[in-house]
Amino acid sequence: MKSYLTREEHETISKMDAMAGISVSSFVRKVSLGHEVKTFEHEHFKLELIKTRADLGRVGGLLKAALGLSGQENELSVPEIRGLMSEISQLQRKRHLTVLQLR
Repeated sequence: MKSYLTREEHETISKMDAMAGISVSSFVRKVSLGHEVKTFEHEHFKLELIKTRADLGRVGGLLKAALGLSGQENELSVPEIRGLMSEISQLQRKRHLTVLQLR
């Protein structure tokens, strides 16, 4: 199959296949068949969201441990710590939904 492109169209396709890390032929085939072509940026964003979710889990664990400290003074009150844990849980759910949408 042959296709005629303007110089600008050819440059655009070349940039897009480079972002996806595949050859022009593979890119054109996938797009022509209606397949989604994910870029490296897309995958990087997904990984960052997964890492953020894990970090929030670790922070939540630390806050939970802080609640369990008996006989020691905490700089945060129990209601403040519980409020933070609630916010972390909400952020984790939101991030999880975002990652699922990206898959």
